Amino acid sequence: MEQLGGRAVDFKNFTPAAGDILIVPLHNTYIAETPAAMVARREVLSVSGPLGLTTWSAAVGAGFYSSVAGPLPFAFGAVPAESLFIYELKTSAAK
Repeated sequence: MEQLGGRAVDFKNFTPAAGDILIVPLHNTYIAETPAAMVARREVLSVSGPLGLTTWSAAVGAGFYSSVAGPLPFAFGAVPAESLFIYELKTSAAK
């Protein structure tokens, strides 16, 4: 996403503006809940997972550098699709 112009969000210093697009992957750690009053859900996008190998999937038991998703750094198996929540902000956030 950064190669396409996106920027990573530091939620400790998050100062969004109206019209900003926020994309949140469903399968990740430390996902911050975005207040419903701030956003209008534009879309839920599903992207096919890698074929047979992953470094992050609770369904397969892989959690690279983390035990949150599973005990293995990588795993072989049927990797489920990744879901991305795409939000367009309606209002600026008060810090």
